[in-house]
Amino acid sequence: MNKSNLKRFAKCMEILRSEFTPNDELSEMQMEVKFKALEDLTIEQVESATWQIIKTRKTATFPKVGEIRSTVTGDADEIAVLAYDAFRKGKGQTGIYNSVVFDDRIIHATVDAMGGWQQVCLITEDDWQFRRREFLDTYKAFLQHQPREIPEKLIGLIEQDNHNRGFSERIPEPKFIGKEKQLPRIEHNAEVIT
Repeated sequence: MNKSNLKRFAKCMEILRSEFTPNDELSEMQMEVKFKALEDLTIEQVESATWQIIKTRKTATFPKVGEIRSTVTGDADEIAVLAYDAFRKGKGQTGIYNSVVFDDRIIHATVDAMGGWQQVCLITEDDWQFRRREFLDTYKAFLQHQPREIPEKLIGLIEQDNHNRGFSERIPEPKFIGKEKQLPRIEHNAEVIT
């Protein structure tokens, strides 16, 4: 969302307030905090979450930002497991040699934080028993607070070697990896880096 969506956002918050805490008022500061915490979502996602919460919620308190977010994105643990499965599929299909692009850029940020594509491809299957938790926790952290820069692709050995030797014209296209089960789409406000 951007500042042009502020009126629509305020209307959503007012609808939630009138439904769950009709005797309370939302201060300008509370509205600003909620807007800032949800600005990576689209206004359409916030509006959809507003109506979903009204339809399904049973408690009479104002929904927390995390509840609004999870209404849009789903359960973070489940999403992280699906992302891990997509990552493992991509790693299995391409290995260390090929560059790869996942349809979920948060996977790129997670792999980058763990040392990059080539480093994670060197992690043994035995070690993944321990490193899986690191991947899941890192992914969930980035899902909640996206990094400012996310790699456009994850660089394999062939691309790195050809680039280092000045053979930029011989860099193969990266392999695209999509998920078998589609995750909810989240607008990523992070800057894409190459």
